Amino acid sequence: DDDSNRCNSRYMADVVTDSNDSVIVTGKFDSSISIGSLSATSAGGWDIFLAKVNSTHSWQWLTHGGGLSEDRPEKLAVDGNNRIVVVGYNYNHASYGTTIILANQGGFVVRALGNGTWEWGTRIGPNSHAIEDVAIHANDNMTVVGSSYITHLDANGSQQWYESNSQS
Repeated sequence: DDDSNRCNSRYMADVVTDSNDSVIVTGKFDSSISIGSLSATSAGGWDIFLAKVNSTHSWQWLTHGGGLSEDRPEKLAVDGNNRIVVVGYNYNHASYGTTIILANQGGFVVRALGNGTWEWGTRIGPNSHAIEDVAIHANDNMTVVGSSYITHLDANGSQQWYESNSQS
């Protein structure tokens, strides 16, 4: 497949399937990325990409987000409504679509609709901690873990509780 010949640098980070047996993949890319006939250009540095291919290997969409510094996705999850959650770390301010702007650096959670449109985003924990994994509950709430914390978000991204194992 010649997709690998059409981007400068890209790294896959995680892959999940939705209830339609489509595959969603996330990773990071530098400069530009092309997947199938779809393409995106980074805001600067390494940006996050999110792409969906259906069960017949037809690429449905490609979207991206990030800022001028490195943006690193870690994990993906799909909720009961086929909305896609990406968790990771931004090294500076980051934008997802035209309305989601995450200030400063730190761990992040962003959610996209099944059509690739960014829905919401939020920062998690102290800015020095990356998010390592996410689990979606039956009610679409989320539990997120980092290297030194665990937190719970409701289905709209509002933090419900936060526990740190950092020594004071």
